Amino acid sequence: MSNQWRPDICPITGRAFFMWIEHPTLGNVPTYGGPLDSYTIPTKDSDGEFSCERYDHDFGGWVESECLGLYLIDDKEQCRVYELEERIAELETNLAALAAENAELNKFIVQSCYVFNGEQDEISDAYICATDGGMPQTLATDAFLADVRAVAFDELRAAFVRHVKVAGLDEADTVTLKEVTEALLHCAEQIRAPE
Repeated sequence: MSNQWRPDICPITGRAFFMWIEHPTLGNVPTYGGPLDSYTIPTKDSDGEFSCERYDHDFGGWVESECLGLYLIDDKEQCRVYELEERIAELETNLAALAAENAELNKFIVQSCYVFNGEQDEISDAYICATDGGMPQTLATDAFLADVRAVAFDELRAAFVRHVKVAGLDEADTVTLKEVTEALLHCAEQIRAPE
């Protein structure tokens, strides 16, 4: 078997060569992966999809009725996956910061805020103005809300431009404040409407 050709690394999966194994229909085949499971070199079917067979070393045989589907990922796609993973990590960090600020605000409300129902002659000495009473800063929440506002503004602007084009107007046309207000309200309704 040592004179048979086999790549050191599977060209499809990137797994390292593990060992030669007798296959019931293919004879001796190189397998990759191991030590618990090893796999044949994937083959491409008529649909252009790759699949390989698995040898279970605990079981001591080929696993029948199991063909593992594989997809080729090129460098560009791998970069895209990496970018998405980075974005997910960033969003998880932002979510954790928002949750921490929310917990601090809830703690502040429970410990420092009092209700004044207006029936007393004077506000209790226990009353503390939120801004004077050590209200926690909410930098992550403020940044998140600023981003939401920016996205909403961009959507409103884009909807307004579409609305102007549908109405057949161009930059040279003069419109009244009432017409602009109606157009903006209409655009806001369109943004809120489910697609």
